[in-house]
Amino acid sequence: MGVQVLTASIQNHEQTTNMISSGKYIKNTESLENSLIDEVTGDNLSELLIEGAEITLEYFMEEGVLKEIPFFGTLYKGAKAVLGIHERIFAKKVFSFLVELKDIPTKKRKDFINKLEMDNEFRQNVGEKLIVLLEQLDDIEKPIIIGKLFKAAINESISYEDFLRLSAIVEKAFLPDLIKLKSYPSIRGINKVIEEQFVAIGIYSMKLLNNERGRSLASRFTLGGSNINEQLKIPPILKFELNNLGKSLIEYGLK
Repeated sequence: MGVQVLTASIQNHEQTTNMISSGKYIKNTESLENSLIDEVTGDNLSELLIEGAEITLEYFMEEGVLKEIPFFGTLYKGAKAVLGIHERIFAKKVFSFLVELKDIPTKKRKDFINKLEMDNEFRQNVGEKLIVLLEQLDDIEKPIIIGKLFKAAINESISYEDFLRLSAIVEKAFLPDLIKLKSYPSIRGINKVIEEQFVAIGIYSMKLLNNERGRSLASRFTLGGSNINEQLKIPPILKFELNNLGKSLIEYGLK
């Protein structure tokens, strides 16, 4: 019996993932993408009294809780079945994302979406990008960061393009390393390995600096009657530093 349940859960997970990635999660006239945009621009967000970080997965295991929120009601209809663990984790991600937007006036949210959508197809692209992004996040806390970044985009603190760039960075990053950046500018616990990872995902830059200390030490010695600096090449120092994208991530996503 246990094997059958596990097999069914795996099949349900694969089916859901395929449907999300193909944009065919539901087959009724209202797409899941548009449903999410409707939730972002609607009045329901102001009624979300619980903070994203306070939501437990058990909250979503209770039957009927999600059906009270229109987007999740659409999710239920699309699944045409009781949601499995994967779908409930996805629901928690979306909920955590939406909670970060609840303090933004409805009109401001609507105006932001209206600026993005030139037509209905583009509107679907916005919703689709958000859904695919949230579904792919590998940590249950990352949607909170994505929600804060989307809030910054709505408030015009960052551009929508930078929101997409920063979201891609968050998706790739190892969350415990990102959390270390919260203490900026006095960052602690970041070693060379983490710095190299930050360079790879795009929030750190590398600079080659003249090794003045090495030159100063070398100048004290002579070799064959001439200054050693004239015969040896002193290698430059490789320095890692936070770039503008990294600073935006800290300011609008991590604080």
